[in-house]
Amino acid sequence: MTAYAFNSTNFPSPSQEILQLSISDIIADFETYAYRDQPNQEKVVEYQQLLDDLPPLDVFQVDGSCILVGGFHRLEAHNSQVEN
Repeated sequence: MTAYAFNSTNFPSPSQEILQLSISDIIADFETYAYRDQPNQEKVVEYQQLLDDLPPLDVFQVDGSCILVGGFHRLEAHNSQVEN
């Protein structure tokens, strides 16, 4: 999975690079980091049809961890596609 990675050590002017990450390397805690109450399942289904055309996820690199801060629906669409 491709992600834009922002280095937290330079925040609020983070450096940005594009990384190829394994899904298992991404910490995706929807309840903590998302600004919605719950994922929109209609959006997840829509994104499943567009996986190759979606932009990279947004992650912050914090103490060696990659925390998802944008792209929860894209990640869920990818996870759902892999499970099928």
